[in-house]
Amino acid sequence: MRVVRLVCCVVVLVGGQAQAKERAANVSIDFNMQYAESLLDIACSNKAVDEALFRDSKLLKAQIAHHERFGERFSYENFISGLKIASRCETPTPDPFRFSALVERRDEIENALAILQAHQSDLARDVGKMLVPYVPEGMDFSGSVVMAAASFSCGGFAEGGDFFIDLQCISGEIEQEIEAVQYLSAHETYHAIQNQFVPTLSKREAEEITNTDEAREFIFHQLILEGTASYVADFRKIVGTGRYSTFSRDLAKSNYRRLDSNFLLFDYLIESLGARGEAPSQRAQDVYDLGFGGQFEELFYYVGAQMAAEIDADFGSSALVCIMQLAPENFVLAYGRALDAGERLPDSHLLRPATYDAARAVAAKRSEAGRLDDCI
Repeated sequence: MRVVRLVCCVVVLVGGQAQAKERAANVSIDFNMQYAESLLDIACSNKAVDEALFRDSKLLKAQIAHHERFGERFSYENFISGLKIASRCETPTPDPFRFSALVERRDEIENALAILQAHQSDLARDVGKMLVPYVPEGMDFSGSVVMAAASFSCGGFAEGGDFFIDLQCISGEIEQEIEAVQYLSAHETYHAIQNQFVPTLSKREAEEITNTDEAREFIFHQLILEGTASYVADFRKIVGTGRYSTFSRDLAKSNYRRLDSNFLLFDYLIESLGARGEAPSQRAQDVYDLGFGGQFEELFYYVGAQMAAEIDADFGSSALVCIMQLAPENFVLAYGRALDAGERLPDSHLLRPATYDAARAVAAKRSEAGRLDDCI
């Protein structure tokens, strides 16, 4: 298997403390090219497809598990059928996994894979550097970034502990997409790291929510997860001019230009969770779709990212990591403290009192240890 692993370790200072504290965290990233290579090796080769081999593939199982949520056409049977047709150098119809690209753009995709292969050591190192300051002391994390040669998404997706990048989406301008691969890998890998230290909610899905406080907790939890991942991998910093690089950078910049409105919308939607006349589960789902859904440009990703930036600027990365390990309303309350701690960052905006009241209402019903004063 052609993968590379790089382990990153750093020593940082604990926010708010004069004395340095050793903070050893290890992050290792594998960039897996073999999954894509196996498909390219079959395309236009007239080779027989080893169905048993693919049926036992952990990566294919993960990919199918993700894709099939979007329709029955994304089945194992259609994957194998499409691959067999591509082996004959023909294009499948229908073609849900886009095997046609392995026939029509084979040289381009092979070239992109080779270039990524040449950059994989640098990518592993740079992703690790981005993440290590925001990993708890003593944590060891090993993750995988898989190049997917047959996929229908543009960007990537996470499933089964692995993160997949759609190779077709970036292959046309690969030299201008390297940094986008780095930032996308960092964002999604950080989600995998979060799974190891951010507390899991008892009500994991909006449909399980039964009251207003659970709805608030659910949205605050999403704010932490997506906000901190968007902060540690700030897509505004991508410099490439490829299609995906441009799209990702422009989306982030657009959200930061209207960040004052995004904050205001967050306030109003948090207030709406307490409205009467509709099930709390439905309100939570609606707020999630409006604030975190891709159809509305993921507005609250950037609210959370700016909150994380302000907390980090005032109290340090160790404090931010500590807060992430508390109940989610503490993230909102910590932001309020950060705004009062010193000079605000230019993009930081006030939250309305009702949002802090909502966070305090959730906190008041808890009895567990680990309060905000322990972190800042």
